[in-house]
Amino acid sequence: MAKLPEIQPRGAITRGPQSSVSPAEVANPFRQIGQALADWGDTFQKKEMADAATAGENAVYRDNQGNLKVEMRSNLSAKGRAYNAAAAQGYTARVAGDIRAAGVRISNEAKGNIDTFDGAWTGFRDQLLQNVPEEYQGAVLTMLDTEGPRLRLGVSEQKRTADIKEYEGNIKSEIQMLDDEASTLARSGGVGTTAYLEKTQQIRTLYQQLADNPDFVVGQTEADIALKRMEGRHMSEAMLGQVDKALSGPNGLAEAQKLSNAILTDDKIPLSPAERRQYAGLANERINGFVAQAKANLKPVQDRSQQIQKRLKEGVGLDADDVDKTAMELARGGDLAGATELISTRAMARTLQGFRSSPNSVQVNQAESLLARASGGDTIIAAMQEVESGGDATSVSSKGATGLMQVMPETADEIAGDLGDVNFPKNGTVEQKQAYLKNPEISRQYGTHYFNKMLTRYNGDKEAALIAYNGGPQRADAWLAAGRDDSVLPKESAAYYKKVLGKASSIVTFSPEEATSAKGFLQGRTDKAPEAITGLQDGFAVKLARMMQDAPPEIRNGLGVFSGMRTPQRQAEIISENAAKYGIDRKAWEADVAKLGPIEAGKKWAGEFKRSGLSENIGKPGGSYHQKGTAADLSYNGQSLAQAPANVVGWLHDNAAKYGLKFPLANENWHIEDDSTRSGVPSSPVDPELVKEYRQEVTSDARALFADIKSGNDRGLTPTVSNIDLLNRQLAVVDDQDFRNEVADYFATQLATDSAMVMAPAQLESLIAGLRADNADGFTVAQSQMVAGLEEAAKAQQAALKDDPLGYAMNRRLVSNLPPLDLQNPDSWAGTFQAYQSAVDVVRARGLTGNIPALRPGAQQELQRRLATSTPEEQIQLLGTMQQNLSPDTYQATISAIAGKGASLPVAAAGALVGVNPQAAEGILRGQALLAQNPNLAPKQTDENAALVDEVLPPSVFAPALEGARQQILEAARARYADLANQVGDTSGQLNDSRMQQAVQEVTGGLVEMNGHQVIAPRYGASQQEFDQLLEGLSDADLQGAVTSSGTRVKPQDLLNEGRLRAVADGRYVLEFGPEDAPTYALRQPSPGSYGGPSVFVLDLRGK
Repeated sequence: MAKLPEIQPRGAITRGPQSSVSPAEVANPFRQIGQALADWGDTFQKKEMADAATAGENAVYRDNQGNLKVEMRSNLSAKGRAYNAAAAQGYTARVAGDIRAAGVRISNEAKGNIDTFDGAWTGFRDQLLQNVPEEYQGAVLTMLDTEGPRLRLGVSEQKRTADIKEYEGNIKSEIQMLDDEASTLARSGGVGTTAYLEKTQQIRTLYQQLADNPDFVVGQTEADIALKRMEGRHMSEAMLGQVDKALSGPNGLAEAQKLSNAILTDDKIPLSPAERRQYAGLANERINGFVAQAKANLKPVQDRSQQIQKRLKEGVGLDADDVDKTAMELARGGDLAGATELISTRAMARTLQGFRSSPNSVQVNQAESLLARASGGDTIIAAMQEVESGGDATSVSSKGATGLMQVMPETADEIAGDLGDVNFPKNGTVEQKQAYLKNPEISRQYGTHYFNKMLTRYNGDKEAALIAYNGGPQRADAWLAAGRDDSVLPKESAAYYKKVLGKASSIVTFSPEEATSAKGFLQGRTDKAPEAITGLQDGFAVKLARMMQDAPPEIRNGLGVFSGMRTPQRQAEIISENAAKYGIDRKAWEADVAKLGPIEAGKKWAGEFKRSGLSENIGKPGGSYHQKGTAADLSYNGQSLAQAPANVVGWLHDNAAKYGLKFPLANENWHIEDDSTRSGVPSSPVDPELVKEYRQEVTSDARALFADIKSGNDRGLTPTVSNIDLLNRQLAVVDDQDFRNEVADYFATQLATDSAMVMAPAQLESLIAGLRADNADGFTVAQSQMVAGLEEAAKAQQAALKDDPLGYAMNRRLVSNLPPLDLQNPDSWAGTFQAYQSAVDVVRARGLTGNIPALRPGAQQELQRRLATSTPEEQIQLLGTMQQNLSPDTYQATISAIAGKGASLPVAAAGALVGVNPQAAEGILRGQALLAQNPNLAPKQTDENAALVDEVLPPSVFAPALEGARQQILEAARARYADLANQVGDTSGQLNDSRMQQAVQEVTGGLVEMNGHQVIAPRYGASQQEFDQLLEGLSDADLQGAVTSSGTRVKPQDLLNEGRLRAVADGRYVLEFGPEDAPTYALRQPSPGSYGGPSVFVLDLRGK
C-alpha cells in the first residue's frame, strides 16, 4: 500500500508565549509554577491535535488500481476527530480533482458525441461511487451531479461547433472545387463563356452563405476580397490560356509576351504582388518553353534558309517555290527576322541579276542612283523641285533652265547620252529641247540623274552636289578647294544649297483640301478617337496617307493607324501602365502628375526615366513625337505592324523615304515619323549589302574597261570618248583607292595623256574636274601628275582644235591621213571633198568641235588662190563639186571661211548659190571679172542710183544693224547685174530697173510682200502664195517665248495682222511691230544660254 507523505513534527514546545507578568505574580512563586504547568498542558494538547490533523491529511492514498483510499480513526477522542476531519477534507479534495480530470478526459474523448459522453460518464460515476467510502458518498455524489451536467453541456457545444466547422469547411471545399473548375474553364475559354459565368455564380452564392452565417468566421468584406482575388486569378488563368492559344497561332509570340507583361502591369487585374509574379512566371515559362521548342523546330528550317540564301547570292533559283515556303515557315515559327532576311536576300539577288545583266553605262546610272539614295538623295529631290520651279512643270528661267528640275538644254544633251534617251531632240532647237523638258516625268528623271551623278562624284557630299547642280562642277570644285568657303560662290549658289537642304527634311506640297482629305482617309483606318488623327500635323498626315494609298492593293487594304497623336495626359497614362515593367514608382509618378501636370512631371522624372531605360522606348509627356503630331504607330489587319508579314513591313520600310517619312527605331518596326524629326536625319532605306554588291560589280567592270584602254593604247588605238567618260563615272562609284591610284598613275604618263587628247574638250574638262573633286581633300603625287598632265593635254588640244581641227584628228589617229587637194585634177575633187567630209563627221561625232570648214589651213589658202585666178566656169566647177560632196553645214562653214580669208564677198555669195541656181552663181563670178575690166557694166555710184537700188532691196528687209549684210548682197547683185549688162552690151553705167530687180531676185532668192512691206523669201524661189500659206500655218509653238516689251505673249494672228519680218540670216527673222519710224521688236523670254535679260525673238522659218 502506498504511504501518503507524513506531516513533520512542529518545533520546540518548551517555550511558552511571552507575556507581561506583574510584580505581584512574580513575588508568588507557587502561583507561577502552577500557571506554568497549566500552560504546559495546553501546549501539549494543541500539539497533539495538530499532529492528528497532519496525520489525517496524509491518510489519503491510492491503491494498486489507482483508486483513492483513506484510513479512518475513532471519533471518540478529540485527536481522532481532528484526524478524521483532515482525512475527509483531503479525500474530498482528491476526489474532486479526479472528477474534473476524468470529466475533461471523457469530454475530449467524446468529441462532441453526447451519447459517448453519457456512457463514459456513467461508467466513471458508478466505478467511482463503488470505491468511495460510504460516509463520503453523499458529498461525492453531489460533486458528480454538479460536474456531469456542466461537462455534458460543454460536449454539446463542442458538437455544435464541430458541426459548424464541418459545414463551413464543406462550403469552402466546394468553393475550392468550383474555383478549380472555373480556373480550367477560364484557361480554356476565357472569362466570358456561359459555363464559366455559371460556375462563378455558384461560387458567389457559396461565399454569400459564408458571409451571411454569423457562426462562420468569414465576413462580408473578406468574402468580397476573396471573390475579387478569385476573379483576378481567373483572369490570369484566362490570359495563360490566351498565351497558350497565341503561341499556337501565327505571329503569336509577340501577343503572348504582351499578355505576360499585362499580368505584371495591368492594375485592373486584382492580384497580389506574389500572385502577379506567380502567373507572370507561369506565362513566361510557357513562352520560354515555346521559344525553346520553336528554336529546336526551326533549326532545320533556318539551316535550309542559309543554304537557300547562299544559292540566291550565286544567282541560282531566284524563282524557286522553296523561298516563299521557307520564309512562311520561319515567320510561323516566330523568326520574323529570318523570314525578312530570306525575302530581302531574294529581292537583292533579283536586283543584282538585273543590274549585272545591264550594260555598263546603265549600271553606273543605277549605282549613282543607289548611292544617292543611301546618302539621303530621295528627300532632297522633292526639295529641289520646290526650290527650282515651285512645282511648275512649264517653268522656264531667265537663263533657259526648264521644267520641274530646271534642267539647262545643253546639260540635257549630256544627260540624254547618259540615259540613252533616243527621244531627246539632241539636234533640235533650244525651243524643242525646252518643250521636251517640260514633261514633268522627263524633267524629274533628267534632274534626278544629274543630281545623283553629282552626288556620286562628290562622294555623298550633298552641299557640293547641290552647288554643282546649280552652277556646274567647276563652281563646286572651287568651293571645296577654298575649304567650303561660301565667299567664292555667287550669292545664288550659296543661297541655293542652303535653301534646298532647309526644305529637304520636311518638304511636302499639298493643299488644305488634301490635308483634310488625308486625315479623313486616316480616320477610316483607325479605331482611335478622332483627335488621334486630327491632332496630326497636316504635312505628316498627307505624307502618311499618300504612302498608304500608293501601296500595292494586297498591302494597302490592311494598313491602318494603331496609334496617332497623343496628349501629354495620355502619354503620362502610358508611363503609368508601364511603370512596373521599368521599376518606376507608379504612385509617386501619378502624384506628381496630379500636382505638377504631365509635362512638368515629365521634366522632373526625366533622369529616373533614363536610368530605368523607359526613355529608350517611351517618350516623356511633351517629349514624344506622337504628342507633336509627327509620329504614328502603324497597324496591319487591325493588329500592330509588329505582327505583319515580312513583305508588308519590307515594302513600308523600303518606300518610306520616298514620301518624306522614316522608321527611326530599330526595335519598333511599327513606329513611323516625319523625316523632319530627330534633327532631320532621314532614314536610309538602302541595304548596305546592296551598295557593296553594286560597288563590287562596277569596280570589276571598271577594271576590265581600264585593261582594255591600256591594251588598246599599247597597240596604238586611242580610247573612245564614251569609254573614257564611262571610266570616269565608274571611278566615282569605285571605293577601291588602290585601283583609283593605279588609274591615276597610268594617266600621269605621257602616253596615256596623249590618248586623253582624243577626248571631247567637254569630256576632258569633266574628267579633270572629276578627278579634282574625287581628291578634293588632298592629291597623291600620282594623282597630281595625272591632273597636271591632263590639263596640259587640254591646253594643247584647245590650241590644236582652234588652228587645225582636221590635222589634230589626223595626228591623234582619229582619222586616216587626208588626201591633198589636187586643184589641177578636177576628177579627184569629189573623192577628196568626200574624205574631208568624213573627217569632219568623225571630229564632230567625237565632240571635239562644232561645225567646221572641210579644209585644213594649207588647202584653204590654196583654194582661195585658185578661186582668185581661175575663170568663172572653173570657179563654178570647183564650188559645185564642193557643194555636192560636202554636207550643207560643212559647205556653209567652208564658204564662210573662204570669204573671211581675203576672197571677195561675191565669191562667197556665188558659192552659196551653186546648189540652187548655178547659172546665177556663175554669172556673179563672171560679172566680178567683167567689172574689173569695165566698171560701167554696173550702175554708177550716184545718189539717185543708190535711192533706186534701195527701192529694189529696201534696208527694211534686214534687221537693224545688218546694213553690212545688205551691202554684201548688193555687191553680189552688182556683179550679177554686170554679167547681164554684158550680155546685152550695155556699158552706159545707167541703172536698168528690171535688170537690177532680176539680179537682186537671183541673189536673194526673191522678195515677197507682208502687210505692205517687202520680205526676203524664207526659201529660195518661194512664191508669194507659198509665203502666205506658210505664215497662215504658223502655230503658238512657232512663237513660243515671243512677248512684247510689256510681257504680253505674241500670237500668230498678231504677226499676220500687224507684224513685219526683217531678215537676220537665211530663213530667220526678227518680228517688228508699230510705226516704221519708231518700231518695237518681239522679245524672247527667257533668253537662251546664260544671258539673264530678255533678248530679241528670232522666228526660224527654215525647213517649213
